Amino acid sequence: MITMGYASIFAFFYVWLSLNVIRTRGVVKQALGDGGDSKLQQRIRAHANFAEYVPITLLLLILLEQQQLSNWLLHGLAITLLIARLLHAYSVLVHEKYKDGKLLTSVKFRVRGMQLTLAVIIIAALCALGLVIQHIIGNV
Repeated sequence: MITMGYASIFAFFYVWLSLNVIRTRGVVKQALGDGGDSKLQQRIRAHANFAEYVPITLLLLILLEQQQLSNWLLHGLAITLLIARLLHAYSVLVHEKYKDGKLLTSVKFRVRGMQLTLAVIIIAALCALGLVIQHIIGNV
């Protein structure tokens, strides 16, 4: 139930990112690709980055929850992932600046968001691997 709650929050976040892309496509009249529009490109990448990292992380958390990993650890990993994704989205979508027609984003928030995202994936994967090893050793 813990991961289900967080997955619901991430689902709304995903829909919001999707709507950003859809609205921008309508404004710039670009049905496919980014047409060279930097704002559309940034929104597509924010959406795609979320889609690339969140599903595998949630899958790991679901599997860990099924194996009754500590509730505190599950909450900690999920909250960290949420913070990471908010930092990344903030960097790509909100903290934008343009110079000579090119988009510049705050690398600091983007890097922190990715560092935290990858840390959650690594910790969850290590926990899962540890449980698998315990199971194998226990059945030898």
